[in-house]
Amino acid sequence: MKRTFSLVAAVLTLTSIEVPSVTEVRVGFSEEVDEASAEVAGKYTIDNGPTTITVLSAELDSQDPSGSTVILTTTPLEEQATYRLTVSGVVALGGNTMSQTPQMIGLVVPDHTPPRITEVQIAGS
Repeated sequence: MKRTFSLVAAVLTLTSIEVPSVTEVRVGFSEEVDEASAEVAGKYTIDNGPTTITVLSAELDSQDPSGSTVILTTTPLEEQATYRLTVSGVVALGGNTMSQTPQMIGLVVPDHTPPRITEVQIAGS
């Protein structure tokens, strides 16, 4: 009797992206990532075609108990611009890897300009 087995390879994927400031990008993965592979800045690329942003550092988020979030420190992103984040070569703690094709996700930088007072009026009798 011949037996056939199917193996399902789990693949690490990008699940979220957040831009708390123009020099910080938080990247969420589908599972806990291996620190040695996730903290290599060269595994992350941010660009919008003509402009490439330099990723200065990549660190696991110490505030995330799941171990699946990496904080990227970058050169300044332009507010209200759209970029493409490409990630390759990051490995999950359980051994799952990203697909051979780098994963890309859209990144929209919100306006971080704080509100400012432009006029003050005082009335009284």
